[in-house]
Amino acid sequence: MVRRFGTIGQIAALAAMTAVERDVSAIDGVGRLLRRGVAGTLWSTAKALEVAGLFLSVIPAAGLGPAGSSPRPSAPLRRSPSGSLCSTSGRPPPATRE
Repeated sequence: MVRRFGTIGQIAALAAMTAVERDVSAIDGVGRLLRRGVAGTLWSTAKALEVAGLFLSVIPAAGLGPAGSSPRPSAPLRRSPSGSLCSTSGRPPPATRE
């Protein structure tokens, strides 16, 4: 549910940026400043980063969850009294080659 609200917020931010660009472009001097120079570079960078953030939040990265999170939580490993690794979750550790 929270992820859905975040996506809606990012889409709304992009729509607002587009509306501001359209309104500002009606004023010749101000519209030119928004497209050129330092202000134009900052505006274009902000828009590109907003699009990239939306893309990364909508498209999961290579089978991982949102923002690169693991699909299932994993417990840290610890040393057992015999010296072998074991999981603190009580499950056996993954098989390893020795």
